[in-house]
Amino acid sequence: MAPLNIYKGFILIVSCGMSVWLLRTIIKDLTSSKQVKSKPSYNFRQNTEPHKSPSTLGIPEDGFHIIYFFPKLTTDPTQRVVSQILNKQRELELMKVSELNLMHDQVAQLHVMYLDDSVKQDFINYKMVNKHKLTMHKVHRDPTHRDTFELINNKLLKKNLIILNNDNYLSQGWESINKTSLEKVMYALTRRGRNETSNSPGKCSMPDFCGPTNTYIGSHDAFAFRLTKPINEELLREFDFKMYHYGAENVFIWLFQNKMGFQTLNPCKEVYIYNMHCVKTGWTYTGKKKRINVNRVRKQSGMAPFSLLAPLD
Repeated sequence: MAPLNIYKGFILIVSCGMSVWLLRTIIKDLTSSKQVKSKPSYNFRQNTEPHKSPSTLGIPEDGFHIIYFFPKLTTDPTQRVVSQILNKQRELELMKVSELNLMHDQVAQLHVMYLDDSVKQDFINYKMVNKHKLTMHKVHRDPTHRDTFELINNKLLKKNLIILNNDNYLSQGWESINKTSLEKVMYALTRRGRNETSNSPGKCSMPDFCGPTNTYIGSHDAFAFRLTKPINEELLREFDFKMYHYGAENVFIWLFQNKMGFQTLNPCKEVYIYNMHCVKTGWTYTGKKKRINVNRVRKQSGMAPFSLLAPLD
């Protein structure tokens, strides 16, 4: 009898163990399934609050027209494999930035300038919301600010404009801007930073240049304004410099202040742009950059320290 009882006890223990294992497996499977269903491919919610759901966004009549250049980083077959992979990830990161801008409810149109034809195809292939707000513009050289203003002269006069660095996206506060002031006030905004783990393949926290304890250092990544008439040839020649040069934003501000008669404000603590540059690539403008806000015919280095928004009329 003893061996039989031991055998029955063994069967009971094994059965209980199997039941517990099976129950845990079912719970785990259900939990995993629920997480997979609820988890998006990448989380937009963090970066769009308090804006509307992407599916509800239209094209606001008085919205902003963003303009920037989108480079092709993966065209050099002689690069090391690691560099090619990082460059591709950086392109995807910039695509996600573009999508975040398209999702913003204050954006009427995103105007992307491109040099390499494959960039246009990349935008066609990339699945993103609000593509109806995207316009592609072919350029024939690595563009300068002159190319941007020629585009404005030809197609975007009397529009609310934002010239933006291509790794920055709009967030809160843009609805607070008094758009009637944009013909005499240019907003030169300093970028913010936050955790981009859910957005970027590089998964990092970006430094904040306009936080509660930050002091102004002359850095700007967005310029919002409106032009009612074309810029003349003389001024176009003044804007014929690359946007990535050291001090380019300070020359840009100086020209608006001294040649175009604009007041410049920097309410970056009220109107937010976020920078996303988590993927560190081997492709940079290093070697091409030079400082241009000094040693010119005259020093052209405009500043726009932290400020408040222009008051409502």
